[in-house]
Amino acid sequence: MPFQELTAQYGIYAVTFLVCLASGVVPVLNAEAYLIFASAVSPPAAILPLILLATMGQMSAKAALYTTGLGVVKLPLRNHAERMERVRRKFERWKGRTNTFVFLSALTGFPPFYTVSMLAGAIRISFNRFMVFGFVGRFLRFAACVLGPQIVAWWMK
Repeated sequence: MPFQELTAQYGIYAVTFLVCLASGVVPVLNAEAYLIFASAVSPPAAILPLILLATMGQMSAKAALYTTGLGVVKLPLRNHAERMERVRRKFERWKGRTNTFVFLSALTGFPPFYTVSMLAGAIRISFNRFMVFGFVGRFLRFAACVLGPQIVAWWMK
């Protein structure tokens, strides 16, 4: 079902949360592309709710990946051992600055926040710190996606 039909049936806010939740565990789903679309078809009053719901959906998924790293939840993860090891080595170079590492990964997607989320659990970074710094990074990333179309629309008036 196309996004326009989903948003018409369930509402832009519910779909935003669900799309971002799903994209948090299924990397081929692109939350940013969806948010650009959602912002383009939404009034300016929807900016903050879209950003917040997108961030909450994505961080809910990343919390599940964090617990996977802890070993609490088992997901069928194929071919991630090599990627996890590369990111673990990067984490080690950032000793004492893991908050910054999590924030930058959440903001830029480099290294992939998917992998960083699991590794944060595996190396026992504080869950609260992971959630706070991940939330801020994702919030800023999604704010850029939502504000872009709104700024263009305002500028074109």
